[in-house]
Amino acid sequence: MSGARAQSLLWRQLYAVTACLQAALPQYGAIGREFQRFSIGKNGVAFARIGEMTKSLLIVAHAPSDNTRALLDAVRTGAEEASAGSVRVSVLSPFDAGPDAVRASDAIILGTTENLGYMSGALKDFFDRTYYPCLEETQGLPYALFVRAGHDGTGTCRAIESITTGLRWRAVQEPLVCRGSFAPEFIEKCRDLGAGMAAGLEAGIF
Repeated sequence: MSGARAQSLLWRQLYAVTACLQAALPQYGAIGREFQRFSIGKNGVAFARIGEMTKSLLIVAHAPSDNTRALLDAVRTGAEEASAGSVRVSVLSPFDAGPDAVRASDAIILGTTENLGYMSGALKDFFDRTYYPCLEETQGLPYALFVRAGHDGTGTCRAIESITTGLRWRAVQEPLVCRGSFAPEFIEKCRDLGAGMAAGLEAGIF
């Protein structure tokens, strides 16, 4: 099984476990309905009252075409469906996202096109404006990356990794690179990416 396929399966399994726990809690009467949020950690499963565990997922993506907007929409849809309102999902273009938005988030998904073997100018502008203001305050921030690449996307991923390494952000999976001609499977993979990130946040895994 390829790495990308294994990651997609892992996200689906995580989402399924989260959904099953979420659906089962109301069956336990008033207590179950009150404690419909939970966190999976080193010491087991900790339950919390509704509203106590609202987390924020920021999606910063450059989507200049219909195809790239479809990928972005899939990421957002996957995140919103997986979290069922327990994770606040915000979507900003790189030009609109600033240090305050990054500092307010519990995780971030980055999206870009491959431009001449590098990231888009829009995402580079985002990093230029947010790098130093966020350097000391967002260390350990979980992040994921999706790239729409006409070629192999290697240079794009390497450039972004060098920046996120400097920021000390924590990648939660290998970059999702949608290579070559546009294919319907890209939509499914992007939806899985969004769902996995939101489910992981909700469950307290990262």
